[in-house]
Amino acid sequence: MESNEKTLKLTRISDEELKNFLDMKFKDFSAEEVNFDLFKDEVNTLTFQIEFKGDSAGIAQFYNIDWVNRSACIRIFWDEAIENDVEVKVVRLMLKYAFEVLNLNRVYSKVVEYKKDTISVLKKCGFLQEGMERQAKFFKGKYWDVLRFSMLYEDYWRAIDDLK
Repeated sequence: MESNEKTLKLTRISDEELKNFLDMKFKDFSAEEVNFDLFKDEVNTLTFQIEFKGDSAGIAQFYNIDWVNRSACIRIFWDEAIENDVEVKVVRLMLKYAFEVLNLNRVYSKVVEYKKDTISVLKKCGFLQEGMERQAKFFKGKYWDVLRFSMLYEDYWRAIDDLK
């Protein structure tokens, strides 16, 4: 999956050391077999490597994929040097893949309230806040709320011109 810009792309992870480090199950798919094989093999996680200007810049992932209800949670781990507009482009590429390739109905994300930059990126991409898990995360001696954001298939297609 590639963007229109030559400087940013998402590729399936193939580095065995990275796979072992993340301790996750992986399987490589072609676009033609993705829907059938993912459902058949009950794969519930898809992980992509983010490449920016030719360098690895992080990981983008769909996890908790629910093939019956056609939903998945999205999370992205980026290099701290990545600019905010690049983060927006990565999320938009993930949304395009979710709704146009995987045919999901709902993509959601859970973000700890102190991650202001991530919240801003999700909102710029059209996610709506749908709820809050009160004091769900303990970090540095404090309990933090976890905010839930989502985008639906119909929202994506309604806003497709803004997401390009």
